Amino acid sequence: KTDVSSMARSPELIALEGAGTALMGHNKEALDLLTQLEVANDPASQLWAGLAAQSDGNAEEARVRFDRGAQALSDFWPQQRAIFLLANAGAALELNDDFLAQSLAKRARDDAQDAVTKAQAELLLARALYKSGRADEALESLNILEKNSDREVAARAKFEKAIIGMETGKVSPADSIRALDALRYAWRGDEFEI
Repeated sequence: KTDVSSMARSPELIALEGAGTALMGHNKEALDLLTQLEVANDPASQLWAGLAAQSDGNAEEARVRFDRGAQALSDFWPQQRAIFLLANAGAALELNDDFLAQSLAKRARDDAQDAVTKAQAELLLARALYKSGRADEALESLNILEKNSDREVAARAKFEKAIIGMETGKVSPADSIRALDALRYAWRGDEFEI
């Protein structure tokens, strides 16, 4: 006879349910599962919790969870590692840790197994470079990324380039406005939609 209630609370099952919930984009529910006492000391669960927290807009919680899960990164295949690293880099950038964001974005780019994830890492790296005072390098990277075949990456690169160009005086406000206006048709369907 199986004790269903003890199986339902097993750390393995909680971790699996939490990871699956995070992959479905139910971030609050995933974080609730992955912060339970049964998985609090499981580094792999903490990586999934970090991903859920960052996807939910909680950069501080994400950084805590990613730090707790760092030792488990090598247990994941490169593409999944890249996804964790990219989310961690995004959290670091939001918290103004530009140098950590650069390091994590480079690692994400190197681990990424698909072109879109590599481009997303390059985009985040360009943003981190700009925030750390390296605007010319950021703009150079954005010039390449704005031609990317992934429409979302290209649109976000054009957006960043227009903003950085205007803030640094390398692009006139009128040209930046024209570039931003053209983005109305470049990307639709999420919070980035202009």
